[in-house]
Amino acid sequence: MYNLGFNRMAKPWLHPDIIYNILPDKKRHDDIVLHLNSFIKQCIIESWQRRKLSVKKDHNFVPVIDKLGEYIENNQNQINSEDFMNHLMTLFTAAFDTITIISSFAVLCFGMYPEYQKKAVEEIREIIGENTPPVTISDINKLTYLSMCIKDVLRLFPIAPYILRQTQEDYQLDKWVIPKEAAIVVGIFEVHRDKAYWKCPDHFFPDHFLPSAVKK
Repeated sequence: MYNLGFNRMAKPWLHPDIIYNILPDKKRHDDIVLHLNSFIKQCIIESWQRRKLSVKKDHNFVPVIDKLGEYIENNQNQINSEDFMNHLMTLFTAAFDTITIISSFAVLCFGMYPEYQKKAVEEIREIIGENTPPVTISDINKLTYLSMCIKDVLRLFPIAPYILRQTQEDYQLDKWVIPKEAAIVVGIFEVHRDKAYWKCPDHFFPDHFLPSAVKK
């Protein structure tokens, strides 16, 4: 899906629907969307069954789809089933790419900084064990050092280097006033490497996310 989307975006001659709709990529795109819609609908059914049957859980983790489903049932005048499907489609498709990128950069950082890799491995062995039994949500919540490592990977290599926002009202920022409905670009990459906030801004340093450091 990403490859198809990027391929069309990068080639202006594929932008007109009259051209794109007769190409093989269009059929591939439609097939993928069909399968994704089928998968999302099945996830919605399973979520509904979990909530209606009050399936007992051995942890406090609540899937996002369950939270959204419950919200929609209680606020049917604010969001419809089509919007629900679109939200889930966005979350599902985005998760694939982001997890792949984060995992790749995490492996890179551990390779470049073996001292932190050693600490993360020791924590995993202590909590999970050597024989890799089924890992539970409870186990994952105990991997505090690994969580710090992943957070610093995201700091160094944010999924989006910047985000776009629009102000809903006039906003005072120091001595400047940002007018209502102004477009704003937030440079996440620059903020994450600002020496005013980070001890080692250009290096992988999980201790940035120690509880004592976060409080500061």
